[in-house]
Amino acid sequence: MNSEKYDELLLILSVDLFYDNLNAKKQNHSITNLELLCDISNVINKILLDHCTPKTCWFVPDDEIILKKFTELKDKIIHSSDEVGYHCLIPQKIDIDNASLSELNKYIKNALKLFSYYDIIPATTRMVGCALNNTLLHSLENHGLKIDSSAIPKRKRTSNIKFDWSITSSEPYFPSKNDYRISNKNMDQCRKILEVPLSTIPIKASYDKKPLLRYLDLTFNPSLLSNKIQDIIQNNNLIVTIIHPAQLLSTIHKTDLYANNIVDFETNLLSIIKNCIYYKKRIKCLTFTELYDLIQKN
Repeated sequence: MNSEKYDELLLILSVDLFYDNLNAKKQNHSITNLELLCDISNVINKILLDHCTPKTCWFVPDDEIILKKFTELKDKIIHSSDEVGYHCLIPQKIDIDNASLSELNKYIKNALKLFSYYDIIPATTRMVGCALNNTLLHSLENHGLKIDSSAIPKRKRTSNIKFDWSITSSEPYFPSKNDYRISNKNMDQCRKILEVPLSTIPIKASYDKKPLLRYLDLTFNPSLLSNKIQDIIQNNNLIVTIIHPAQLLSTIHKTDLYANNIVDFETNLLSIIKNCIYYKKRIKCLTFTELYDLIQKN
């Protein structure tokens, strides 16, 4: 029996089915990228099965065409340990900074009604463009959603779909009712919905003047990710990754930031395994709901 001591690495794998590149024909690419979901599911299971129970959260947008096609493929993709989350498109359709709570409530209510029509009741959300604010978070809480994973710690964007996570830490937290970006020591002043930030890494693409703090996307180019995966595994016991299947398509224009194909995605996932072995960390895959339950127990 191996007596070596291993730390536990909690790994959350999340797949965003909506292609939210702001310059792309979003719905067309989001439909096309569904063709890759079986391959992605197979790669995840092939690589992780010897190390843990593979689990994936599939974030599906409130777009009926994409949702319908996803449900047609669901039995080939979804495993019993997986979960389906809600990739909310509201920041693209409504000015969330100027919308009333009643406007946001109406949108979320209709979206969840659409999901229920396809027998999906999501507990977890992610906003398209990672945009969020106090009112929208209040609306999500009103509709019984338990977890959001939109935060990109220490990042801010002032153009296109704006977001501001400049003061947010990397640890999961229950957001303050006064500021969704941070928690409050008084839990009575916090939302009941848990914010789970994406893991971030500094990456410099060829067109960047300096490294930019980006989410850990396993569809990035392995040559840019390899050292960063090593660092993040060495220094963290919770990693929340994102996967954009559309970035693996050969039909879209891509910069050197992104992977070329499914083999590059496999290389990135293998890099997580190799570094866990090197740093003596035992992988445990979690869904967002399981992380929520774990935090509630503690």
